[in-house]
Amino acid sequence: MPSQESTSTIHGITTVLWIGLLLATGCTTERNSAKLEMEKLQGTWHLVYQQLNGTKLPDEKAAEMFHGKVIFLADKIHYSVELPGFDFQFAYVLHPDQRPKGIDLSLTDTPDKQGIGKKIFGIYLLVDGTLKIWHNTTNRPTEFSAGEGSHNVLIVLKRTLGSQ
Repeated sequence: MPSQESTSTIHGITTVLWIGLLLATGCTTERNSAKLEMEKLQGTWHLVYQQLNGTKLPDEKAAEMFHGKVIFLADKIHYSVELPGFDFQFAYVLHPDQRPKGIDLSLTDTPDKQGIGKKIFGIYLLVDGTLKIWHNTTNRPTEFSAGEGSHNVLIVLKRTLGSQ
């Protein structure tokens, strides 16, 4: 018959193993959720417009004229517009289990090499082939707003036909 001390040790080890299993399962579920969500974004998107603090810049007409596009490839984003110096690359991480869904971006390349490593915190909404990303450099937005005084940026994208 095991001693009370060895029984307590076995219970302690069992508890630690169960907690570890629960934590690992939760992390795996979150990773799987992020991976599935990431798959939905893969491909080429064209820029509909961008809005900063209530002002569209570029508006729909300019975005179309300058062929703004965003390409999601694995965990990377390439954002370009046919304007000198407007060619940015980011690494990104999704947080689909947050409400609203979160996205963290890290600037990895620019034509002038300025701002590399800069972090951007955002939220996103994907509905019927339209992706909207609201972001800010200081705080993750808590609501879907890029109106005057919000200091948030909104990027509206439409999936390019034939992409994913």
